[in-house]
Amino acid sequence: MRNLEKNIVTTLCKLEKIFPPAFFDCMEHLPIHLAYEQRLVVQFSIVECYPFER
Repeated sequence: MRNLEKNIVTTLCKLEKIFPPAFFDCMEHLPIHLAYEQRLVVQFSIVECYPFER
């Protein structure tokens, strides 16, 4: 997972060269944060999508 976190920026730059700018939007930065959040989830081992019941 740390390898993915290190290489995700380079991968996104390479994809920007291949695909047109319309392919990317404001959400393109999410993979950078997902690798970090995955490490946190493994440490705490509990993830709740909805922490409050309605």
